[in-house]
Amino acid sequence: MKYLICLIFLFTLISCGKLTETTGFTGNPTEVSQEFSFPSSYYCDSNENGEYEEGFKLQDAGVNKGRHVAEGGGCILANINEVWKATRQPEPFKWYRTSRAVPVLRDDDIAGIEYFYEVFMENRDFVRVRWTLYWLHSVQRGSLEEPSEILINYEKVAGTRFIKHWKGSIILEKLTENVTSLRIVHNIDAMRTSYEDAVKGVTKYYNDLSKLSKATVETAPLQ
Repeated sequence: MKYLICLIFLFTLISCGKLTETTGFTGNPTEVSQEFSFPSSYYCDSNENGEYEEGFKLQDAGVNKGRHVAEGGGCILANINEVWKATRQPEPFKWYRTSRAVPVLRDDDIAGIEYFYEVFMENRDFVRVRWTLYWLHSVQRGSLEEPSEILINYEKVAGTRFIKHWKGSIILEKLTENVTSLRIVHNIDAMRTSYEDAVKGVTKYYNDLSKLSKATVETAPLQ
């Protein structure tokens, strides 16, 4: 009987993992979808000698309405165009604890959006689950060729019901020719996902961009 109950439980989990829903992107993609608690200077500012240092700084946001919220940021010692290019490399799309991420650049004509990615995600941690994210890039200040502030919004729009909510915003801000401020706020409500997982997700994203934006040999960005 004990084994039968375990089999029923396992079958239920697998079945639930395969249940999907479609929600679509909510809100205006050219506006910050998740509010930040602090300005960019809180995460990236020069010292008394006018020098900038790299390092990810976390703001303990904790839990909000049952969702895990991780907010943080830091300086990246690279030009904003190089950092923006790094966001369009494959690795940053692969979030912490995901097995696979396949970004596809779409050509939809959306007012104010420079890049629109549909990202197909998969996790095989316990049972195989799949979901889809939209990533939308817009220039808030400056031009496409010479941006001074870039907003990236992302959100789960379809897939497994194990993930009830997955949404966030990223802001890149040009401080000098070779210093870019990054801020990120990540909001998630998913089965077997903790606040620590959310923190590791935003930390990995910062580290990926820091490494890729200064790489001497890069793979071609998805553009």
